[in-house]
Amino acid sequence: MISKYIRNNALFVILVIVLLLLLVKIAMDHFGDASTTEHYVGLSKVDRFVDMMEKKYTKVDRDAKTVTQCIKKKNYQGSAEERDMYGLPKIESEDTNCQTISYKYHFNKEDAIKLVKDKIATSQLLMDAGLPVPKFFKFVFGPTMDNIMIQEKLLEQMNQAGITFPIVLKQIYGTFGIDVFTHIKDIEMAGKTLEEMRNKGYKEVMCEEQIEGHCYRIFVFNGQIMDVIRRSAPFVVGDGVNTIRSLIDMRNKRQLEKKLFETKNVTESFIADQGYKMDDILPKGRNVTISTVINMHNGADIERIPLGSIPEINRNIFIQANQVLGIKCSGIDFLSPDITKSYKENNGRILEINGTPDTEIHTIVSEQSGDNFDIYAKIAANVF
Repeated sequence: MISKYIRNNALFVILVIVLLLLLVKIAMDHFGDASTTEHYVGLSKVDRFVDMMEKKYTKVDRDAKTVTQCIKKKNYQGSAEERDMYGLPKIESEDTNCQTISYKYHFNKEDAIKLVKDKIATSQLLMDAGLPVPKFFKFVFGPTMDNIMIQEKLLEQMNQAGITFPIVLKQIYGTFGIDVFTHIKDIEMAGKTLEEMRNKGYKEVMCEEQIEGHCYRIFVFNGQIMDVIRRSAPFVVGDGVNTIRSLIDMRNKRQLEKKLFETKNVTESFIADQGYKMDDILPKGRNVTISTVINMHNGADIERIPLGSIPEINRNIFIQANQVLGIKCSGIDFLSPDITKSYKENNGRILEINGTPDTEIHTIVSEQSGDNFDIYAKIAANVF
């Protein structure tokens, strides 16, 4: 009986392990290696984009995910006058120069992608290069720190960095807005947030000053700005009849009808800061921001910004950021009240650099607006 019990349980454990390994493999196939995960829609997985490169360049290896461009160079003997005078052949020789680039990780090297995943290291490099980033520092949890000690240490570091409330607390490595806490207005709220992050297993976090404004996504490729999208915080407008909760449900339904994303990450504390609760009836015409997580996948309003409307001083810092980090393709998150004004005038700041940027946001804006902009065509035309 005992041996049968052991055999049955051992079989169950084996089955569980096999199932877990299968789930891990599925996740890895879908998201890729954790160190170089592609955000949402990776370029290497878009057949239409690869088809464009095949038509334009010498060779595309879909298995190795490389693209090759070969250029033939004709070497002439002497000048045109000398060739005519002495009857020399027009062409002495012909060389073929080929260049091959990997597009597996958005044309970037793995080391560059790993670098920009480290928010502290990225911000430090940008700051050292004189580029505008929010004030920041690394907060490390001590092994014996209680909440009072955590608060005291945070205030000390904030004072040293010249940061005042409100602040942002977030994980140093991470994407999709996971464990990013914004608009932290006082030390009690900060202490509670840090305690929550420590309980999740974080040993260190990043603290930043809160920068107000829209969140812009700037797609930079091979030294050129391809596209700029403004992402505005999702909000509802009161009708004097429905509660905020109902208005959010109604907005989410409209988003889905337009094939856009719902706002699932609702920031009730921020709604409270605006003077309301979820079940309050919102007065007619009153706007309330419903989330501090400003990205397309959380229902942010998205709109393309004409490149010509962005001042040169702003465009230059986006190009320079890629150069500083040694990255060819990036999605820069830039916070500013208005990107069409110099960052020096309105405290615009580079928030983060994404080494495997989302391309879906650019195609969705084109579909919604009905314009002829094609992000894949722009990238394919500028690979070399």
